[in-house]
Amino acid sequence: MAFHFAFRFDQQLTVKNSRIKGAWQTEERDPNNPFPLQHNQGFQLMFLLQHDRFKVAVNAKHYAEFYHRVPYHQIKNMRVWGKVQVAQIQYGFESVVPTAPPPAVPSNHHVNPPIGVPITFPFPNIRDHTVAISGTPLLTSSRRFIINLENATGDIYFHMSSRFPEVAVVRNSLFSNAWGKEERQLTRAFPFVANQPFHIEISVNLQHFRVTVNGVHLFDYVHRRKPLIQMNCIKTSGDVRIASIDFR
Repeated sequence: MAFHFAFRFDQQLTVKNSRIKGAWQTEERDPNNPFPLQHNQGFQLMFLLQHDRFKVAVNAKHYAEFYHRVPYHQIKNMRVWGKVQVAQIQYGFESVVPTAPPPAVPSNHHVNPPIGVPITFPFPNIRDHTVAISGTPLLTSSRRFIINLENATGDIYFHMSSRFPEVAVVRNSLFSNAWGKEERQLTRAFPFVANQPFHIEISVNLQHFRVTVNGVHLFDYVHRRKPLIQMNCIKTSGDVRIASIDFR
């Protein structure tokens, strides 16, 4: 099941998930997103399938997004169930107008990027932008994967090491070949499971990096060096398969 979208009236929230090889994956919830439906009142629900995600609109207003966990070309049908009366289902396509090739600038979207190869930010300054990483941790002897935001000279402004043997997500920075003090405290339990997909978002603001995993806040990491304009690329390494990296 590529995309499961559930309205739960008893909890007043929506739940997003996938079921792969008969097993449910990690749920995504947004408790701060107002519940959009009411009993015995009509609604219109729209799903837009894009190359990297589903977009969901309720009553003509954007409501949620869900990044693909399985290849979207494998989707064959749709099923609706539960206490609902469906009036109609329609299918359509977005019109695509051919355009001239874009100029040679860094891309906002990277599919299956290679491990260990830096990917340059498409913005001159990453502040007030978000880096989204979708992937799957691999079950190997080392059992850790790393995400670094760094500059061209090797300084690492943000180092995130997810370590399965320690059940820890370690953060740090490296400047002039010297590591700083590690940070390990999380707002919830270790969120990664070997061989199960994840979605990480790193939002960069004036004071800190804010990190969410599968839609839930995990930690903040205060900047240890400014200006951030010198930080210009992301690099992944370790026991992980990266499906996509997006900048927005």
